[in-house]
Amino acid sequence: MKKDQLKHLEGRLLEERGRVMKELGYYDESFNATLQSSDGDLSSYSYHMADQGTDAMEREKQFLMASKEGRYLWHLN
Repeated sequence: MKKDQLKHLEGRLLEERGRVMKELGYYDESFNATLQSSDGDLSSYSYHMADQGTDAMEREKQFLMASKEGRYLWHLN
């Protein structure tokens, strides 16, 4: 590859790395927000069983998406 092509590729990889880091920061904030409710209660579960299932599914979905982004970042590095 030519130097200008390598420089362009390096720039694209750095941009992508920044995007992934920003996305992972969003997931980190989201995880922390779900652990503590707005009234300060540390209980991350609802009282109704159906709500508990929905909340757990959403947390698991966020975790899986963050894991995917983390693996992608590892490959970028």
